[in-house]
Amino acid sequence: MNTYIRILRLLPRYKVHFMMAFVCMVAFALSNGAMAYLIGPVMKFLFSSGGGDVKLVPFDLFTVPRDRMMLAIPFAIILVAAVKGVSSYGQSYFMAYVGQGVVRDLRKKLYSHILDQPLGFFSDTSTGVLTSRITHDVNMIQTSTSEAVTQVLKQSLTIIVLGAVVVSLDWQLALAAGVALPLSVYPMQKLGKRMKKVSTQGQITMGAMTALLHEAIAGIRIVKAFCMEGYESARFQAENESYTRNQIKTAKVRSLSSPSWRPSGPSPLPSPYGMRPTG
Repeated sequence: MNTYIRILRLLPRYKVHFMMAFVCMVAFALSNGAMAYLIGPVMKFLFSSGGGDVKLVPFDLFTVPRDRMMLAIPFAIILVAAVKGVSSYGQSYFMAYVGQGVVRDLRKKLYSHILDQPLGFFSDTSTGVLTSRITHDVNMIQTSTSEAVTQVLKQSLTIIVLGAVVVSLDWQLALAAGVALPLSVYPMQKLGKRMKKVSTQGQITMGAMTALLHEAIAGIRIVKAFCMEGYESARFQAENESYTRNQIKTAKVRSLSSPSWRPSGPSPLPSPYGMRPTG
């Protein structure tokens, strides 16, 4: 949680874009709920022969005479689909802007922090690991600042809107469905911890693999002089296999979690190497 709080401290600089993204998320949630609600009036119009007006908005806020439904339903579907598409594009663009900006700022802070370290730090830490921290690990932070935040906010708003739609249709059924909701919390927590574990291991393996690459390429003359091509290749292959197994585990956990929670990328995690940028 502390990691997320530290990342969120970088957001005020991008508050305008973040608010625009939030507005788009609200519009997306409302259009998503509207699309789900329209199924009822469409079915009633198609399969009911009775007279009377048809509700196109929950809670009887707006009704349409039956003789105008042939025009109202296509217009409503096109309008809702257009709002849904535009809002989805808007929230994706604005959150990508925020995420890339935060990653840029974090990369700058981390690089300055590394340069301020004493010489002993560079003797104990390989160049490959440092390179992986600045490139691979920092890029993963974008998941928490854009994709993860987007999913949490967008899906939460969608759940609220769809809950209102269900209540408007049948509050008893909504109450019965709400009883089962807490049962999904425990599996989500377990899967989240498992995802954090495998993602942390993936960061460690990627750092080790990057370090091997740098050592072999930077010292290629020594490798060639002592005919150690096979040795270096075997070392790299071992780390490569380890990283591949880790990614398969990550995909497995993500697939198990997809029915209730589907992250859109690797879990954003604090660096397992203990390096923290100052700021």
